Amino acid sequence: MLSKKERYLMTLLYRNGSARGGWLVEQAELLALVRQKYPALTGEELGRLLACLEMDGYVDTVQSERREISYYCVTLHAKGMAFERELLNERRSLRFKILMTVVTAVLGFLLTRLLVSLF
Repeated sequence: MLSKKERYLMTLLYRNGSARGGWLVEQAELLALVRQKYPALTGEELGRLLACLEMDGYVDTVQSERREISYYCVTLHAKGMAFERELLNERRSLRFKILMTVVTAVLGFLLTRLLVSLF
């Protein structure tokens, strides 16, 4: 399960790179996009987040420099291309768990009332 920062970064990468399968982005631009939600994020932390996504099999990243400007070439793997579906499945699973908890609580309450009225 991804952390909130990893999920947000992966959402950005998915939205900008899913049509082409990848995204060539300047490090400062990517950092600015992530800082819209997480203002205290540093370049080093961005690199760690990308490394975590890479270890989890979502993306493959290559960092390069051209004329003293740092770029990331981000390529989405199959798991990265299915990221939106994975989020949808997580939400469905959470809703199902909440529903089952509520149903179990109601049934437990009704069973307790039934037993109290019988004895």
